[in-house]
Amino acid sequence: MATLIPHFHTCVFDHAGERLVAERLLQTLGTQVLIWHQAPVGPKQMQVSFVIVCPKRGLLMLEVRDWTNDQIERATPQAFVLSEQDVSKLVINPQAQARHCAIQVAAALERDAILLNDADPGMLDFAWGHGVVLTGMTRRQFNEAGLDQSIEPRFVICQDELIAPPPAPELPQRLWNMLTHPGKGVISAERLDRIRWNVFPQVRLPLPGSLFGLRDPQAALPHAMPVLDFDQERVLRAPTHAPQTIHGASGTGKTLLLAYRAQELARASAASNKPILVLCMSEPLSVTLRTDVEANGLASKVQVRYFHNWCYRQLSTYGLPLPLPGEATPSNLVQRVIQAVGARRIPKGQYQAVLIDEGHDFAPEWLALVGQMVDPSTRRLLIAVDTTLAKSGDMPLAATGMQAHGEPCVLSTRYRSAVPPVLVDPPTLREEAFAIAHHLHEAQQQGQTWGSMAMLCADAATLNLCAHTLATLKLPYKVRRKPGDYQPGADSIQVMTIAASKGLEFEVVAIPGVGHWPNPDHDEKDAERMLQIATDRATQALVIGVSGTSVLAKALRNAAAN
Repeated sequence: MATLIPHFHTCVFDHAGERLVAERLLQTLGTQVLIWHQAPVGPKQMQVSFVIVCPKRGLLMLEVRDWTNDQIERATPQAFVLSEQDVSKLVINPQAQARHCAIQVAAALERDAILLNDADPGMLDFAWGHGVVLTGMTRRQFNEAGLDQSIEPRFVICQDELIAPPPAPELPQRLWNMLTHPGKGVISAERLDRIRWNVFPQVRLPLPGSLFGLRDPQAALPHAMPVLDFDQERVLRAPTHAPQTIHGASGTGKTLLLAYRAQELARASAASNKPILVLCMSEPLSVTLRTDVEANGLASKVQVRYFHNWCYRQLSTYGLPLPLPGEATPSNLVQRVIQAVGARRIPKGQYQAVLIDEGHDFAPEWLALVGQMVDPSTRRLLIAVDTTLAKSGDMPLAATGMQAHGEPCVLSTRYRSAVPPVLVDPPTLREEAFAIAHHLHEAQQQGQTWGSMAMLCADAATLNLCAHTLATLKLPYKVRRKPGDYQPGADSIQVMTIAASKGLEFEVVAIPGVGHWPNPDHDEKDAERMLQIATDRATQALVIGVSGTSVLAKALRNAAAN
């Protein structure tokens, strides 16, 4: 069976004929064939019913119409006149529309030398073409109506040819006969990524240090063209009119997709629309996301907050009493907002969309509160959950009281592969901090920037020790002790707690004090969870301090020895 993007059960078909075409394409085309449904394509982001890519055959643009002969008043190679409820309507000829779309896409692909035929410069190395499916008439009806004078017969598939019983090979062959622009080369995995990068700007991966991809279709072509994987693209293209959850381990791209969804919604919304709210539990992550939102000119449409700050702002915005300094606990803040919403002193439905990162860290009553903030006319709620950190049986979406559209989207590929750690094991924790600092200095000497490094600590005491050590060695550092301290992009070693680092990435990560975990406030499972969170922040290098006698330190030493 071919692959359809998005999933069949999440596609929004314009009519029954389009749904039928999708079913028949999935049934009759091979497992290597990829099919995109109503994905905007090319520099002008033109709409087409289906884009089909077969590695051994080529690239096909397919338009689908469910018109019957009774609806068609007249037709020319340029346009059709349709009768709808006794009103005449002029529409573009679907073959002309498919041809124009295919030419635009081919022109974009011809800019990429890797997709061209070496023996025939300027020509794509693989076949491409266009076609039309008319699901409301048979071939006989098509001919009797004289439509063969408006749509070339070889470029059309009619109803009876579409529903011919499988496994007859007629339908696939009819499709491949539409590939009238020759090319004998195959579409390799590399070429497929480059086709997707050029044809679908939405799936381009961002440049390092950003959560938004390069969207300018006319920009100079980079040498590497990284794109989302197919699971990620299916999430991106899923309908936005229903609640949705994303499940995946750390490093599978959940935060990236959440940022992309926020951008897509913002660009599609008018100035009069309600804002889009992005919530997370980590204040530094909210700062990072907000910085990207502002850099992309979307701050007027997208609000990024960490949850408890959002609660504080809700009370302040609607003139409600704020907790006194001694009462301003996170739970107190949330409870006051819940009560105010229940008393209708804070309105529901404030946002056209709410996107939640780190959904596994939200208590059920918090999710129930946030779910009420989604405009019921849009029902746009997206919750990202780290399945390795969520408690067994957790169902974040159910806590909101909103019904999901289909199954959760599962991201299975981790792009932040595990980084092998360098273990530091001196006699004392103080010496360990100095040894880690020397490792960071060596990394800087070898070309890493200070701003790409982080020391992640389990508690305030270790954080203070690390800060003192870096100050003694006169290395640049920035300590994140409270909200407002974190500055993404600063050319300093970031020193923060592990809890504050959730969702962030650093090229070099150091984790001091693991040999002394767990502390009195945590058990061994908590310690293992903290270690997993911290190690997942590293993208290139990882240094772990194991001085001490903890079970985790012993396990790390044994793993290194083997």
